[in-house]
Amino acid sequence: VSSHDNNGSREGQSLTYFDNGQLEQEAIFVNDKPHGTVIGYNRDGKVRSIKQYMNGIPNGIAYEFHITGCSGKEMYFKMGLQDSITRAFDPITCDVISEGYYKKGKKHCAFYEFNAFGDTLKIETFSEGVLDGRFEVFKEEWDEKEKKNFLKLDTRGTYKNGVKVGEWMHGFATHLQQREGSYNEEGEMVGKWMFYDNKGRKLMMYRYENGEVVEEKYFDVEKKK
Repeated sequence: VSSHDNNGSREGQSLTYFDNGQLEQEAIFVNDKPHGTVIGYNRDGKVRSIKQYMNGIPNGIAYEFHITGCSGKEMYFKMGLQDSITRAFDPITCDVISEGYYKKGKKHCAFYEFNAFGDTLKIETFSEGVLDGRFEVFKEEWDEKEKKNFLKLDTRGTYKNGVKVGEWMHGFATHLQQREGSYNEEGEMVGKWMFYDNKGRKLMMYRYENGEVVEEKYFDVEKKK
């Protein structure tokens, strides 16, 4: 460790090293708190992270890197709170695998997740940290005719202040608890809801009023021979 002490506190440049002599971190300290840019390294000398501070509080850029050299995460802070764009990257291709936006430490606007080919896997919309707006999830589904996987819409709906509202569909690719229908403003099932089995076949229909089932209908599922 190399630093300057002032009444027992770290002051000025501070360098720390791995046991193999490789630089591990370089920083500037003021009153024993990081101030300015702090750079971290891996044992092989590659940059591990670059982060900015103001009197010990994250303020500015915050980058993290994979051991492969690809960017890992891209973040920005304003006086300790995450703010602005945020991204995560694939360790092999270096491509963006997720991105979104923070406002004063809370998720705000749309957040996206992508696969290795750049296809969208998930969309979540937030308003100051609360789900509010478009919500979609895509899953891979095997196509027996084409002998390969395709992305298919699995779940779609809308949130309003953290509550599911309006028309929703669940599990249409995975067939896990597959169902579709509508929610009222309180997030309760209303009207006609269709339920399916784990093969995607119609299983039953419920009709809801005031949170109660007022009508039921069951379907005969034909078994494949």
